[in-house]
Amino acid sequence: MRELVFLTFPSIHHLLQLEDILKEKSFKFQMIPLPREIRSDCGTCLLIEKEATENILTLAQKQGIPVEGVYPVTDEKKIRFYQKLFSLM
Repeated sequence: MRELVFLTFPSIHHLLQLEDILKEKSFKFQMIPLPREIRSDCGTCLLIEKEATENILTLAQKQGIPVEGVYPVTDEKKIRFYQKLFSLM
């Protein structure tokens, strides 16, 4: 089973900036609604494969795109749990 990570951003503008870069570099990702367990307000996040996390965060940093949080996805008995790994802001 592949391991996944959510990346959250301070605004949709930042997410869209990174989306363009990731498409250009042929990274695999999905833009999905932000799970309520992470934050209750409306929002969108990126779902990426765990092994790409370091490379994607490095790209974001080089481009000056702030990443608000990194959340590994943990499945236990088909229930997903989200725990913030760290914050970059």
